[in-house]
Amino acid sequence: MTVDVSKQKLPAEVGDQHASLNFSVGVAFFLLCLVLHHYVSRRVCLRRFKSYSELTWQLQMEWDSRIVSSLHATLVTLLSAYALAFEEPLWSDKISQPTKLGGVTLSISAAYMLADAISMPIYWRDVNLLVFWLHHGVAALCFWICTSRGILHFFALFRLLSEMSTPFLNVNWYNRLCNVSVGSLLSLGNSVCLSSSYLACRLLVIPVYWYYFAETTRTAEFNRLVSEADAVLIVWISSSLLLDVLNIYWARSILIGSLRTVATGLRLRLMV
Repeated sequence: MTVDVSKQKLPAEVGDQHASLNFSVGVAFFLLCLVLHHYVSRRVCLRRFKSYSELTWQLQMEWDSRIVSSLHATLVTLLSAYALAFEEPLWSDKISQPTKLGGVTLSISAAYMLADAISMPIYWRDVNLLVFWLHHGVAALCFWICTSRGILHFFALFRLLSEMSTPFLNVNWYNRLCNVSVGSLLSLGNSVCLSSSYLACRLLVIPVYWYYFAETTRTAEFNRLVSEADAVLIVWISSSLLLDVLNIYWARSILIGSLRTVATGLRLRLMV
């Protein structure tokens, strides 16, 4: 049986086929994030949480942003994990094989990053604003390249697994803001989940990520990027290094803070 090669869709053509879907999903999720942040969350929280109404306007805005952040992180973590677990083409060709679910997931994340970056100046003025602008800008640019060109879906989805730690980080912020006792089960459990998920999904995966990168350097697709001096190669490597540096930079305060909370909480519970 012969196969008509002319009728087979190349990866780039598959990416083009999904371009309109990715764009539509991105625009819809961008608008959804803004509506949730600036309208829905505020109205729900004013009715449900007494402590919310006692906060300054800037803290209320950050509260709302962290709700949207947690929703985004949970969604893209689940979608990325599903795609990596069940979409075999991602593993067979880590550079040039796009998938429909991968494109949708990356579009969702890029849209969230842009919506969050627009809202940040409202409630942040310190150096954290510049750091998170850098993080969000780099991530959004990379995801846009991945979806528009239909490449590197595997590596982008692998990166998004790091969002698993974000909801626990946000709950930690709420606990401190609402003066939740460090000895409570909520505080202890969240601190354990935060430290373990951050360690597993943002630090221990770094050598795994670069192992897969090294593996692709022996492929024809990688050699093509090198021979054509494709700018995406520079963006891919530099952005990956930058995100690793940022995760390591944040690790000290997050891990030490979580472990200190666990130690203090256990000590308080043993004293009762």
